[in-house]
Amino acid sequence: MAALRSIGIVKISFYISIVSLLVNVGINYTLIFGRFGFPEMGIRGAAVGTFMARALELAIVAIYICKPGRENSLVSKGAFAINRGLRRDYTKVFLPIMSSQVLWGISVPMQTAILGHLSQDAIAANSVAATFYQYLKVIVIAVSSTSAVMIGNAIGRGNMEQIKAEARTLSVIDVMVGLVLGIALMLLRYPLLSMYNLTPEATEMALNLIVVMGFIMVGMSYQMPVSFGIIQGGGDTEFTMKMNMISTWLIVMPLSFMAAFWWKWPVEAVVVVIQSDQIFKGLPTFLRFRSYRWIKKLTSNQP
Repeated sequence: MAALRSIGIVKISFYISIVSLLVNVGINYTLIFGRFGFPEMGIRGAAVGTFMARALELAIVAIYICKPGRENSLVSKGAFAINRGLRRDYTKVFLPIMSSQVLWGISVPMQTAILGHLSQDAIAANSVAATFYQYLKVIVIAVSSTSAVMIGNAIGRGNMEQIKAEARTLSVIDVMVGLVLGIALMLLRYPLLSMYNLTPEATEMALNLIVVMGFIMVGMSYQMPVSFGIIQGGGDTEFTMKMNMISTWLIVMPLSFMAAFWWKWPVEAVVVVIQSDQIFKGLPTFLRFRSYRWIKKLTSNQP
């Protein structure tokens, strides 16, 4: 679906997501609670629903791209032929991106573990605040993907001035999206928290954390689409890998451990430190973006 989006075919991904969601929810409801004559399977029913939804996604994508006669069919274009040049280009792009994501993925449970050692209220408050934060983060991820597709297409056209103009416009849109999401998160904190049964201490802590994450949302809405969307989409994959490695593992993680276990800071302050990578990534991202050295042609015509 990501490959299809990169060449402008976006509707199929939207339709697949809707079908997958309906199937997943339907099977979950049926098998978790044992409706319509099916056995009550509990958590196993949820696993079956997720598996079936993902299998359906795969089947729809496979049928869509392999159906003979369609203009973008893989079968008609011989896409399964071995292309050593493309494989080299793909590996060169893939390895830095994979390394960056692995390093980030390892840091997430460690950050959760840090908060988990503070108090039960801290765990509950952070879980609730992070859930609302993740809901809005999905929009930022979508903006990042859109930016990558648009910049990749612009570089393919080869007009340097148009690439720069589109990149600047996208970066401004990113900031505006961040401001809207940050304000929305703060305004909705009381109605959202009313759905949870938390202790008074956890509720107050969650309110404070949501405010913190509202400000963080603004920084992330600029940093992520520009670094992962524009810069990485423009061909500079090594920059994001190095930036993640330095900001996360050499700055944020050591400071987080010291703030939690050495300095004994309040939970809200520890969360600020944990999320401060948006600050440490923001300035390098801006400087790299304004240099325009990230504009690269990734592929060649060599077989």
